[in-house]
Amino acid sequence: MYEYFGNLAKMFWKSEFFLYSAIAFFNHYVLLRRRNATAEELTEKSNTFILSVISIPPLLNENRQSEDAKISAASLLSSESTLLSKQDLITYIKKHNILDLCSEQVRETYFLIEESKNMMSLTRNSEPLLRAVKESTPDFHKPLQSIIVYKLLTLLSQLYTKIKIENFSTDIALEALNVA
Repeated sequence: MYEYFGNLAKMFWKSEFFLYSAIAFFNHYVLLRRRNATAEELTEKSNTFILSVISIPPLLNENRQSEDAKISAASLLSSESTLLSKQDLITYIKKHNILDLCSEQVRETYFLIEESKNMMSLTRNSEPLLRAVKESTPDFHKPLQSIIVYKLLTLLSQLYTKIKIENFSTDIALEALNVA
């Protein structure tokens, strides 16, 4: 089952069903924790698990599926009739102290995306973290970049009712906006 969930996570990731991928990787991770895994293996899988969770976008491709497709995906992921949400996975990460097992870079990325409420801090810190993610785990770069842009736009919408585009582009890190 360990290999099954690892491969299922990859399949869903390639299909850009990021929630399903994170749930499959969650199952993969839980099974790993029951085995005698090395410290390096735990760190690597903790990194991947956390990055897969924080890569789940607010607008899910999964929501565009038919009910039959959602039921089929759920049956591949669990014997339960309901699926975990991003918030359920974050709760698991916190409850089981998984942030303590991951690398410093992944921990910083997690806090930046999930807990940062300061737009300037987000822009200042996102560029070096995105560069590091691109080098170490390139599959996560684009989804995390999109999440950061979405978060920046959400924070901006809370701060301003009107903003000139030239002010926006000079205040925001170019790496975070280079989504194309």
